[in-house]
Amino acid sequence: MGVPRLPEHLEVLLTDEPVLDVYAYGPWRVPDGLYEELRRRATAYNRDPRAIVLTRRLSDFYGTGTSAAGAEQWSLLTFLLGASALRGGSRGDVDYELLSDFLAVPEPPVRDPLAWFSQGGRWRPPALWLPEPAGHDPERRAVMLDLARAGLDVFEGLEPLEERRRALIGLFDRRADDPSARERDMAVPYDRLEDEWAADAPDAALAVLPELAGPVAYLGWACAGFGAAHERLVAVLGEGEPEPAALARLLLAAETGAVPAELAVALGTARYEELRERTRALRAAFAVEPWQRELRAWLARGLVAGEADACRAWLDMAVRITGAVQGLPDAATSPRCRLPVHHFQHDVRRLFVRRGVPNPLAGRLAPPAPAPAARGERAGAPQGFGARLVAVPSGDEREPGRARSTSGCRTSWTASSGPRRCARRSARPSPRRRTRGGPSG
Repeated sequence: MGVPRLPEHLEVLLTDEPVLDVYAYGPWRVPDGLYEELRRRATAYNRDPRAIVLTRRLSDFYGTGTSAAGAEQWSLLTFLLGASALRGGSRGDVDYELLSDFLAVPEPPVRDPLAWFSQGGRWRPPALWLPEPAGHDPERRAVMLDLARAGLDVFEGLEPLEERRRALIGLFDRRADDPSARERDMAVPYDRLEDEWAADAPDAALAVLPELAGPVAYLGWACAGFGAAHERLVAVLGEGEPEPAALARLLLAAETGAVPAELAVALGTARYEELRERTRALRAAFAVEPWQRELRAWLARGLVAGEADACRAWLDMAVRITGAVQGLPDAATSPRCRLPVHHFQHDVRRLFVRRGVPNPLAGRLAPPAPAPAARGERAGAPQGFGARLVAVPSGDEREPGRARSTSGCRTSWTASSGPRRCARRSARPSPRRRTRGGPSG
């Protein structure tokens, strides 16, 4: 019989290669020299002369040499990664890999292959830090839009983010080519620009950038993905609680208090009421650590059943839901999350990195070959207990040569059910992701 195998596109997670693993895309081996090139681009963009006319005060998170363009890069990258989205890999701390020099207190990136990361997603097109200093001056507005569009070129080459980057480029090009849209971009109050752009985004862009549909729609999008992944795993494994119960436990772990009213819009009133009932019923007995252990074990069974992609989708959507509900009524925030992501990533290696060790007992205690049948003995005749055969005299009531077993009993053995002790490892809190301070964007 075969042994469980990780899908081929995930096998790079079992190596020591430099990997950026955006769960929504999949693990990606970072090409040699790419991060160094992106750092050079970001540094040059931070010093772009166009940013001089857009000078503004930044938060204390950023260093004195960071311009509004540099702060824009940080916020743009977190959006490209996905609002409250899950990522890992030994090069998964990508914002600190590329932009740490812009911070007041630079930190080295985390390169633990089992670490995981998430982030908020406050940034919205056309820009976050640049519109305010541009104000209502048409010339500065034009500089702002050109500089914001150029910022997307800095991250060219990051393949897991390319689809989202291209979708944003499409929005910029669409409005630049539309005279009426360009006119509105020059006239609308700067704090309304993001609403203008989101309302004008076509459906194809929203499919790639669901955050632009607003916090409630994004929450509904994440819940839909969570439900699909959960139902898939339940169907394949033949076990697991109903999706409303799983979502209720997720909300309890997120410590959101009452079930947010926004979920009535995201799920519909019937599912919302069911979720409220489930949450009320589970609240008193809910404890985080047992939930983490049960969830980890369930996802591990999904891994060996060949459903690694569904398990990863389940976790990604669960982290997004956590950040989305914690950010309400505003955009999804950096999630304060208790999901066992670290343990899941450990289990991927634990279950699929194998080194076979032969046991000599397997050969020494192999069962002997069956002895050949004795001469005159019918092959396959039963031996031992219950096998006594009595010849039946020939007569009208029996056919000649027939034999009848005189034993009508069937013997079975029941194993002793004496006291057993189950040794369990002491429960430990789920290791946290690397928590980063910084602005919400």
